[in-house]
Amino acid sequence: MIKRGTIVKDTSTGPGLLAVDGNQYPYTLHRMWKSSIPPRVGMHVDVTFSQEVGIESVVAVTDIELVRDQTDVAPRRGTALARNVRAKVGVPNLLAWVSLVIGWFFLSCVQIRIDGLGFIPTANVGITFWQLLSHLGTLESIASFNPNSSGNSVLSLLGIVALASPFVHYVWRDRRASLAGFLPLLLMVIVTLTALNSINNAARTANALLGSDFGSGMESAALKMVHIGIGAWLSLLAGIWFGYNALREFFVSKA
Repeated sequence: MIKRGTIVKDTSTGPGLLAVDGNQYPYTLHRMWKSSIPPRVGMHVDVTFSQEVGIESVVAVTDIELVRDQTDVAPRRGTALARNVRAKVGVPNLLAWVSLVIGWFFLSCVQIRIDGLGFIPTANVGITFWQLLSHLGTLESIASFNPNSSGNSVLSLLGIVALASPFVHYVWRDRRASLAGFLPLLLMVIVTLTALNSINNAARTANALLGSDFGSGMESAALKMVHIGIGAWLSLLAGIWFGYNALREFFVSKA
């Protein structure tokens, strides 16, 4: 049986001493030491034990072997952590959360199509939910939205909180903590209503300045340019799943 140990005392003044699994064992240079380099304090060694003679051999561990062992340990720890998270949270919840992240950050929740006129080409702009959320405080109308401009850091922070909220009840053991799972769905509803209200405000402003006919036409044209993207549907399904789980956890814990 081979175990990893550390040299506590070298053999310059007699038998040495090494530590393995919290225990200390004496060793000798001539009978047990099997490396070409002399032992030194703090050196890592592989110690071979046998039932007949105890310590059979002591071999110095090279720096390359230590680096390789550390490299091998990291994936194993990561795999163990992932396994623990999966067992505690559940695969359906993890899949729903991944769907929420993909739907918010990578897929368009809104597609804006502006038909070209004459020499002006047709434009098709995709906006993710995250871009829409971070610009919500400064959004005057959907048509004037610029996804490349800087957003609102406070609203972005709220989005991060909403992403973490379905898992709050795993760390906060209170029955009401499960209701935090409603936050992603609630946030999506608020963002949608606020964006629609921005279009209505722009139309009302046009009514006041240019007349009701023009304002109504502007609102209708703006709504026709906006199309719901796949990111919105994917996020909605994930939000409904977490909302359903929130109600289930709340009433189960109440019972």
